[in-house]
Amino acid sequence: MSRRDRRSVTLLAALFALGMNAALAADAVVQQTPTKSPAAASQPADPTVAIVNGDLIRLSDVETARQRLPEQLRAMPLQVLFPTLINGLIGSKLAAQEARRLGMQKESEHQKLMARVEEQLLERQYILKIIDERSTDAALKARYNQHIAGVAGEEQVRARHILLNSEGDAKAIIAELGKGANFIELAKKRSTDPAGASGGDLGFFAKDEMVAEFAEAAFAMKPGEVSTTPVKSEFGWHVIKVEERRVGPPPSFPDVEEEVRGELAREISTSLIDELKKKAKIQQFGADGKPVP
Repeated sequence: MSRRDRRSVTLLAALFALGMNAALAADAVVQQTPTKSPAAASQPADPTVAIVNGDLIRLSDVETARQRLPEQLRAMPLQVLFPTLINGLIGSKLAAQEARRLGMQKESEHQKLMARVEEQLLERQYILKIIDERSTDAALKARYNQHIAGVAGEEQVRARHILLNSEGDAKAIIAELGKGANFIELAKKRSTDPAGASGGDLGFFAKDEMVAEFAEAAFAMKPGEVSTTPVKSEFGWHVIKVEERRVGPPPSFPDVEEEVRGELAREISTSLIDELKKKAKIQQFGADGKPVP
């Protein structure tokens, strides 16, 4: 395991210590996984990974816990996270079992919490159901068209470059080009970049697709211009020639599908609540208990 992995696992353990177990316990109450015997639970697709006083913890429970982690931890391999996650789940099971032993599930505060949890789950299930029904291909296409209508195409540059190991070599190339040397031929012979084989051609690219120093220089040039001074980046020294500039096409649907689906889902959710409000009889009161006009 790398030092970075060890630091992340330490952070993960700290998250559990600061209350992750409580969150897992709340989810366990919501999911209410029934207790089964070890023999009946033998399912290769979702194996049992722990048994706590007869209650089963499955691999799917571990994966659910993993999905609740911060993104930088969630991206780590499961085998790295597994020991900490399973320990957290075991702790949650033990705490929940002890609470039941003490009869806490019968207390009024618990009943209020469970009623609120049920209300939240029903709300979520209903809204997701309507979003799924209304997110038709036609609705997604219409939302995509609205999305790209407000998105200007990104400026792009097509450039060639000759990459060299030293500033002196780059200056020598610029001098040769000033005397009429062919850029493409020099790139093929002298560039240390693989693109040299194609005359240094990098194709069209947006500003954020190149290292900052290279992009700043290329986007400051006009078509046909060659850099008059070498451009230094982490890769070496560049001599740049800009061939063309254009405004790129808008993003395709697959490129922005997730964003479009999210926008449509938010619109559907908002309009759904508005529809329900129009059909409902609602009385509102202020913090003082008096009716709101």
